[in-house]
Amino acid sequence: MVRVMDSTAPRLQTKSIGIIGAGISGLSCAKALEQAGYDVEVFDKGRNLSGRMATRRNDLSEFDHGAQYFTAKDPAFIQEVDRWIGADVAQIWSPKIAVLNNLKENEIPAKTNHFNSWVATGIGKLKSLKTSIFSASNTATSVERFIGVPKMTTPATFISRGLSIKKETTINSVFVKPQSYPRWSLKSKEIGLIQGNFNIIIAAIPAPQAAELFKEISPKLTEISQSVKMTGSWAVMLNFEEKVDLKFDAAFINGGPLRWIARNNSKPERGATEAWVLHATPKWSESHLNISREEATEHLVKEFVSLGGPLPTHSQAHLWRYAEATQPLDTSFAWDAENNLGICSDWVNGGRVEGAWLSGKRLAEFIIQSLKNNDPLKNYWGHGN
Repeated sequence: MVRVMDSTAPRLQTKSIGIIGAGISGLSCAKALEQAGYDVEVFDKGRNLSGRMATRRNDLSEFDHGAQYFTAKDPAFIQEVDRWIGADVAQIWSPKIAVLNNLKENEIPAKTNHFNSWVATGIGKLKSLKTSIFSASNTATSVERFIGVPKMTTPATFISRGLSIKKETTINSVFVKPQSYPRWSLKSKEIGLIQGNFNIIIAAIPAPQAAELFKEISPKLTEISQSVKMTGSWAVMLNFEEKVDLKFDAAFINGGPLRWIARNNSKPERGATEAWVLHATPKWSESHLNISREEATEHLVKEFVSLGGPLPTHSQAHLWRYAEATQPLDTSFAWDAENNLGICSDWVNGGRVEGAWLSGKRLAEFIIQSLKNNDPLKNYWGHGN
């Protein structure tokens, strides 16, 4: 049984916060708290930062095998993206985009869902396809798409400057150490007990992982996390010796196993080597979670060839086990004031890269303002959009 301490106790005055997850949401939260004078420690199980804003490299090229691009609508995120552009860590990507489907030629292409800035959406078909091609920069249906440069991870690296981050550290336990001050202690799979304690713990990780982490200490956050289903997505990366003769740089695909294909080297600062990324639909991926990378590659390359693409000279695959929420929450963040535990992620804030960044930012702002006002941080798990 966890002893719940008075949330107005002076333990909060040390401002010691542990953040689990160094994707764009966790980093956004950490940066805002660090700039406000908090002592912040970030932990991530991976070798690299950035979560699904990811880059994979082989001997021939690099691939954006997670988030394909991001968009900006909220004024705060627009300002942040402008800052990234000014720092030369992001640029606009203006591809020729096709929609491959069975629609009539004059119908509007299918809209993308909340996941379009993690892995662009659609839902694929192979035969008798009609193709609508439009430029992202000169049509009423256009969307301003941004990418990190020279790779998708660069904005996260930019945000992380000055932060204390422990990589390859898988936090698998959050607990109260008897007579400890501050109250929360952490253990990792790699090294066991983490040195130092924390007043506040924030999870910036997929919903199933958050549910597992908080199941013994926060019924509130466990219930919230368990309410969200997340699906997987297979990504396949292809290299070619010559330019692929398709009349577009990327395509949404309506019907079949594929949802999105993109010429990675059409993006700024990606090099000249012909490289394509294929993303499978959530439905296909969920039904093929247990196949090997080789089997996933074989299946999805066959679909790519049926769309007019050639066989690659090199291929590799990656499974994003928790790629997107089927129905993300729209509450900005989750907060358990009784225990000073929180969650920020795209899945609590509508999905997308923008939603992830805003979730972290707004949770940090809430904590800062609450403590500034000597607010006892009453039970609260949502904040306005």
